[in-house]
Formats: sequence, structure tokens, C-alpha cells
Amino acid sequence: MKLEIRVRHLIVEPRFRALCERHLLHSLGRLEVHVRRVQLWIEDLNGPRGGRDLRCVIRVGLRHGGAVTVESTEARPELAVGEVFDRARSALVRTLQRRRWAPIRRHLRLVPS
Repeated sequence: MKLEIRVRHLIVEPRFRALCERHLLHSLGRLEVHVRRVQLWIEDLNGPRGGRDLRCVIRVGLRHGGAVTVESTEARPELAVGEVFDRARSALVRTLQRRRWAPIRRHLRLVPS
């Protein structure tokens, strides 16, 4: 699984990059066979003014087409990254379950009599 981190108006330290990779392995590690790549965008919306202004967006590209995109806004980058990876895991599990049951639902259609 490949992680690509892009930031805007922030400086990425090696410690923060390691935190992102840990979250990636913890949240999406067991779903690795379904994931092609993960893109993470972090942006400071308000600049130096402060406040709850760090926007974090994750896009998980799937091996068999499609993608899952999740967004979170928090005050600290560590909180935003943790929140977005948790949401991405939940959304990815839901997407994979829908794909798994789609062929079965297609064959179970009722025919009106």
C-alpha cells in the first residue's frame, strides 16, 4: 500500500510522517489487498490566525476501480489524521460489503406474479 502525503501551508516533520504511516497500517492494514494507494491532503485553512482550521482529506483508491474519499477538520494535525483514518476505515468496510453482496442481491429479485 502506497501512502502519498501532500500538505499546503504546513511543514511536515519526519515524526508526523511516521504517525501517518502508523495510522495507515493500524486502520487500513487488514484491508491492504483491496487498496491500491492512499492519498492524504492536509491544509491549513486559516493560516496563522489559528482556530479549528486544519482540513485533512484522504482518498483511498481501490484495486478493482473506484475510490473512497473522507474529510475531517480539526484544530491539530494529529487529531485530524486520526479522525480521517478512522472514518476511511469505516467507509471502506461499508463499500467492500456492498460490493460483496451486490451479485447476490441481483439474483434474488422477485418476479411479480
